[in-house]
Amino acid sequence: MRIAWQGTDHSFIAVQDSQVVGFVGYGPLRDSYAEKIGEIYGLYLLPQYQGRGIGRALLRFAVKALFDQRKIQLWVLQQNQKAICFYENFGFYEIARQKSTAYGGAWLLRMEYYPHATKEI
Repeated sequence: MRIAWQGTDHSFIAVQDSQVVGFVGYGPLRDSYAEKIGEIYGLYLLPQYQGRGIGRALLRFAVKALFDQRKIQLWVLQQNQKAICFYENFGFYEIARQKSTAYGGAWLLRMEYYPHATKEI
């Protein structure tokens, strides 16, 4: 498995046997004019590749790319307990909840991470 940078797209992809098996998108926080806040836009892995450390590697690459940010935020569906545990194990924690109009009224959690508060990246 290898991780490849997607240039100006602010994303990394995970490739296994010439097949893209996952990706992470990142960049500046989309809903704020505050400086020095990064955002993980999305992290996806094919189900058969979950639990192998690939998602953690993708997240680590994105966090390193956003290392100059004061903090990093992301949104996750409240029902997605597997993803919430994944992000919590990495060091993210919940800071807010919001009912979504885009996802049929589902609740979203906003999570946050301070890249300079931990040694493990």
